[in-house]
Amino acid sequence: MQDLEKRVVRTETGTCWSEDPATRAAHVITNIEVELTDNPDEFKVYSLTTVHRNMNEDEEHTMVGHRTDLLRRVDGQLKLAKRKIILDQNIFMNKSLNVYL
Repeated sequence: MQDLEKRVVRTETGTCWSEDPATRAAHVITNIEVELTDNPDEFKVYSLTTVHRNMNEDEEHTMVGHRTDLLRRVDGQLKLAKRKIILDQNIFMNKSLNVYL
């Protein structure tokens, strides 16, 4: 019972990262360029990404960045093998990063 009480107290502090209401997010991927690699089963993909999210009652954040993906063909399907994201913001003001860019 003490564990349950601790969880309730933690939730009421306002610093608990569980989301109620859940974050709403919109992802936009643009300027997609595909580059062949030395491996015929791998492709390097460059793109720009924008994520707009709305948290709680009054928090809105927009994150913009450049993304480089390595896609690999496995059993006839393209799978994400590696992803690198560089955000354009030099100071990250968000309290959390709970979305995949």
